[in-house]
Amino acid sequence: MGPIIILDKSSLQSLSKDEILVLNKYYMVNIVPVLAMEILADLKKGDDTDEARKKTVILSNKLLSSSLTVNTNFKDLIESSLMGHTVGMDGRPVLSGGQPVQTEDGRKGFIFKESLEEKAIMRWHENDFSKAEMFLADKWRETSKSIDLVEFKKELKKLNKNTPKLDSLEEVNNFIDKLLDDFGQQRKLLELIICEFKLENKNTPIFYNWTLNGELKIKDYAPYAYYCFKISIFFNLALMNDLITERSTNRIDLQYLYYLPHCYVFSSGDNLHRSLVPFFLRSDQLFVDGNDLKKDLASIVSRRGFLDKKELADWDDKYHLTPPDDNPCSLTLNLWKGFMAYDRVKGRKSKKKASKRIKKSHQEHLMKL
Repeated sequence: MGPIIILDKSSLQSLSKDEILVLNKYYMVNIVPVLAMEILADLKKGDDTDEARKKTVILSNKLLSSSLTVNTNFKDLIESSLMGHTVGMDGRPVLSGGQPVQTEDGRKGFIFKESLEEKAIMRWHENDFSKAEMFLADKWRETSKSIDLVEFKKELKKLNKNTPKLDSLEEVNNFIDKLLDDFGQQRKLLELIICEFKLENKNTPIFYNWTLNGELKIKDYAPYAYYCFKISIFFNLALMNDLITERSTNRIDLQYLYYLPHCYVFSSGDNLHRSLVPFFLRSDQLFVDGNDLKKDLASIVSRRGFLDKKELADWDDKYHLTPPDDNPCSLTLNLWKGFMAYDRVKGRKSKKKASKRIKKSHQEHLMKL
């Protein structure tokens, strides 16, 4: 299993069937709920229902693999975070519904049942769409169409007349860090987070748990909720200062950023992601342009396609666990070297000094292009 990767819809759509096979072979794909909803929403795109179904089936086929993993919805994770529970932010997917088990020899672990999203994707693969899913697709598209960032931007400017003009995304980032770090405003900050993510019905238990824990700074008490709120405020300030466009789908695309803590690699061909994602990555994460990912996977498919039957068997035997090492410029190879402490002879090793190794490997990859 390779580096954990999240793809947005643009990156997924660009990949062919063979490229998807290579992706699933050398990466662990973490599917996020917003991607599943964007795919489902295609059911209501245009007037040709049969054609829309075909497109949805094609995309759901791309999601199907032996390593199918669907992350828990960010809204549930924010609520859990605000209640004082730990939400993992170390690059691993966060899954719901795990049941603790113990083997006969004493080993402990968890069994995860198929999530609703996983079951739905399996049905879409078979061209089976429930009435509830059709209704959900309709509502999702209605909501998407109703987003008016032009008007929203005007309202933001009215409400924030005293906010200083910010001329770059770097200035936005620095301004927010100082603003949210004011200890005297932490109660107000918690109120704003609850309001932003529409958790008013949980207001009393959230404040009770926060008080019980000593009214810590929100970034220490609920790191994941703080992280997501910072993303939301960052988007608003960037929009207000004309640093991003008013394209309505930007609000939907923003949701992918809430899942960044649950991967090592995020791939997208979206301009909003290219601009904002770098500000929210850990030192041991990378943003990979969707075009670069496709080009690399296509290269692996192409090199494999020139082999005869015997050569193909030898290739599959040699590279069934780790990516091909016959092209030093390969993005996938260099990501493995960075994230997996790649060693052809010894196989995978433990991750040590990951962030330095990842940066070095990625820089070497870029220099070879």
